[in-house]
Amino acid sequence: MRTRIKIWTLLLAFGLSACTAESAPQATPAALPPTQTPAATATQTEAPTATPSPTLPATPTAQTNCTESALFISDVTIQDGTNVPAGQVFTKTWRLRNNGTCTWNSGYTLNFISGDRMDAPASIPLSETVPDAELDLSVELAAPATDGTFAAYYEIRNPAGKIVPIGFLTNIWAKITVGKLASAPNAVATAPLNPAATGQPTAGVCNPSQNSGPASQIIALINTARAENGLPSLTQNDKLDSAARGHSNDMACNELRSHTGSDGSSVGQRVAAAGYAASRSEEIIYVAGGAEAAFEWWMNDQIHRDAILRAEHVHIGVGISNLPGSAYGTYISVVLAAP
Repeated sequence: MRTRIKIWTLLLAFGLSACTAESAPQATPAALPPTQTPAATATQTEAPTATPSPTLPATPTAQTNCTESALFISDVTIQDGTNVPAGQVFTKTWRLRNNGTCTWNSGYTLNFISGDRMDAPASIPLSETVPDAELDLSVELAAPATDGTFAAYYEIRNPAGKIVPIGFLTNIWAKITVGKLASAPNAVATAPLNPAATGQPTAGVCNPSQNSGPASQIIALINTARAENGLPSLTQNDKLDSAARGHSNDMACNELRSHTGSDGSSVGQRVAAAGYAASRSEEIIYVAGGAEAAFEWWMNDQIHRDAILRAEHVHIGVGISNLPGSAYGTYISVVLAAP
């Protein structure tokens, strides 16, 4: 019995060993050789293409073999003496004509030169304007915060910085009033004209001298032009002379270049105040020059030429005031009318 048990024990031990040997750990698979990373294909690198710089417009240069001249036509906005509320931004617009043979472009500029700046830029470029064409030239301003009378003066310069003459002047301007100094708009018809506007300036305040010689010369020049155009001569009228002298004095004493008097009066009101009953009346003015210069300027401007050659006119009055030391020195007013 013991022998069987021993044999069984041996067999059991042997069997277990055999099972253990047969269950030997599986061989670890041989590691595959690492996959070779493909060598990077050399790509021919092109030199970066330079982005072309934008072509800047050429700076306009002064033109040659042409003349430069401007002609003032009218104040489109903000007549001289317009009342503007304190601090208000406003736009002043002048209408000019290119009276030369050069074409204006952005190289031409309007430049502030003196007076009250009123927040204006130092200069602004002009739009392209061919000879004989008109240009509405505008600048944005701001009325001062205090009451008073204010004026800003400007001149036009070409691309080389040379001043372009405006008629027989070299500048244009914007003149405003702020606050209580302005005349009430509804008081014009009833308010009496100020001393300068009636041709009787207050002694010691403003006393321009009158020139009768150049006044006669202007009448002769105007009548010659009318005769050349088949029109009758105009007869000098003392009442129209009075109205013209009054406005010339007003312009001199208040440094105006306007058909509106310093008191807000119109030419029609001044003619009526002088005692002339007009069916029609018209006024042409000129500053800073004599009779011949004024006549040449008027005849080269269509609006003024039309006034001189209007067939309906019958009478004429002329006033020429000289005030040394004032803005323009000489102030001419001509009234053309028919009863």
